[in-house]
Amino acid sequence: MIGVSTLMVWVGLVWVGVMILAIAAIISVARSAGLSSTAKALWIALAVVVPLFGAVAWFIYRATEAGTSDPVIPG
Repeated sequence: MIGVSTLMVWVGLVWVGVMILAIAAIISVARSAGLSSTAKALWIALAVVVPLFGAVAWFIYRATEAGTSDPVIPG
């Protein structure tokens, strides 16, 4: 049986992972040259209000754009 402290550690690790994903999405949105200021503000607001959904939605949206490169990871 899993203890409460072990469960809290796992929940904390998942939360940290979601926050890292959201921060990466926010940085990616901010560096995106193809978006207007309003669109950037909306994407960032979505990533802040609903971090997991907003970040995943941004990365899916960005991946479907033609000819874009990854602004978070240079290369």
